[in-house]
Amino acid sequence: VKALRMDMSVQSIHFDPKRYTMHIPESVKRANSRNLQDTIRDGEQTIPYGINMVQAPQAWEMGATGENVKVCVVDTGVADHPDLVDVVGPNTPLPFAQDGVGHGTHCAGTIAAADNPFGVVGVAPDAEIISVKVFSDSGTYAYSSGILSAARKCAEL
Repeated sequence: VKALRMDMSVQSIHFDPKRYTMHIPESVKRANSRNLQDTIRDGEQTIPYGINMVQAPQAWEMGATGENVKVCVVDTGVADHPDLVDVVGPNTPLPFAQDGVGHGTHCAGTIAAADNPFGVVGVAPDAEIISVKVFSDSGTYAYSSGILSAARKCAEL
């Protein structure tokens, strides 16, 4: 670092701290330990308690369902799930459609799980999810620069 500070061609040097997911490990299941789709049954959609807490049903009654809204999930990726349709994202540097810990998939479901006869419903069921994976499949940490880069990618999509 000292040599870089002396180099006249280097404009600035910044510390790039690690950032960690904020979740209770027991609250998410590793995707490889269970099939996320095994828990979904036809005709049994539930409304999670948080959906009522943010008064989403009242917003739906007024037509606010997330239609024409894009939400970027910068997390551990979003796994294939029948409640999450048409998730898009870039595959660089990590594959957006792979989620080794389930955290990003859970967050995406809270945001936009489809309003259908199974699973759960999200706050904005008609919103489009853009997944930008910044955490590895172990979900431990990502660098701040990677998260900033993901935010820039989201703004471009």
